[in-house]
Amino acid sequence: MNATPDSTLANPEQLVADLQRQLGECRAERDALQRELDAASERQTATAEVLQVINSSPVRAGSWSLPPPRWGRAGVGVTPRTDPW
Repeated sequence: MNATPDSTLANPEQLVADLQRQLGECRAERDALQRELDAASERQTATAEVLQVINSSPVRAGSWSLPPPRWGRAGVGVTPRTDPW
């Protein structure tokens, strides 16, 4: 049994035109999604490369630390610390 309305069968040229329009829309959507996928893949590759550089670095997380602040707590009457670190 065919679910196509009789009015569509009465005008096959309109049906073809509608299907061609839908096909064009689907192709445009496919192309847009492919561009998004390509961009995401490039970002993922770049991230992996950066992580590889970080991972191969001789300095590991936790093997160094920042010096303490040279100033005491913020506020009125704060004096600078005199120790070098």
